[in-house]
Amino acid sequence: MPEGKPFPKGFRLRPSNRLRKAQARVAKIHQGIARQRADFLHKLSTQIAREHAFVCLEALRVRSMSASAAATQEAPGKRVRQKAGLNRAILDQGWSLFTEPLAYKLEWRGGELVLVHPACTSQRCHACAHTHADNRKGEVFRCRSFGYTDHANLNAAKNTLAAGHAVLAGDGQALVEGQLQSGRPVKREPTEGLRHAA
Repeated sequence: MPEGKPFPKGFRLRPSNRLRKAQARVAKIHQGIARQRADFLHKLSTQIAREHAFVCLEALRVRSMSASAAATQEAPGKRVRQKAGLNRAILDQGWSLFTEPLAYKLEWRGGELVLVHPACTSQRCHACAHTHADNRKGEVFRCRSFGYTDHANLNAAKNTLAAGHAVLAGDGQALVEGQLQSGRPVKREPTEGLRHAA
């Protein structure tokens, strides 16, 4: 190949023995991490299935949540590095890997798993159902209408549980195989919350 000329498209150098050994070591480390994650999720799902007969989870779209923010060269994304770190954290938790073992373990024991629509669960007040984006500031939930205060994750968990009970009663929304199953349309309430706050 002439000096100073770029490599032709699709050309790859043959990896050296050192590179192959280094790649094998890195792959082995990642395999160990994946096994530890799977072990933890199986133990946790077994414990939950033993202790609870009814479990509600938000049907999160992990693929959409962990999509890249890089966008295109013409329209670059914002805060790409921060989004990349958040994506790694989401994928490290194994959210999408947790639902399936929990579902079949609950079924083995006669329990039930309900996936509810995740819209506004972290912004809705569990005490008065007032929904507003300003209700949640970081880890603190403070209802702008009622004054109810709680940890933001606990408030969201109570809303998720209430939504699961509503699904069992036939008055709520459940996500089954990616489709919203309900007798009524999805109702998003932040606009109503804005009117209350005004």
